[in-house]
Amino acid sequence: MRSVHFLFLITIFFAACERTVEIDLLDRESKLVVEGQIENGQYPRVSLSRSLDFYSKITPGILESSYIHGAVITVSNGIRTHRLREYSVKVSDSLRIYYYSADPASASTIFRGRLIPPTRCTSKRKARCTTPPPRYRRTT
Repeated sequence: MRSVHFLFLITIFFAACERTVEIDLLDRESKLVVEGQIENGQYPRVSLSRSLDFYSKITPGILESSYIHGAVITVSNGIRTHRLREYSVKVSDSLRIYYYSADPASASTIFRGRLIPPTRCTSKRKARCTTPPPRYRRTT
């Protein structure tokens, strides 16, 4: 009988702890969203868009209009600086996505991402570490 009373009290206690929480997300001015990828052996890719409201209804038209066109984007590997070109990909009948990547018209400055090995320490006692210089290959 005691366990039934105890179970009843716990049930009432947890049922009384329910509360509705409302979070007021203010409508904010849209912000620039820069999404970039530099992967080993691949050309750099950058996508530019405007942020959308958290609760806004997103349609293919709204999503497509959020992309920023005609931007001047440059990337550098410390030796070469390359200006990226805008591309588009048709994802469905009603949606295209846009991104910036390597421009083959500027072959003299084009480069691919390259993984740089981590820093190597030559001595455990002294904090003398060196990073080997990157090796670059010309790609055509």
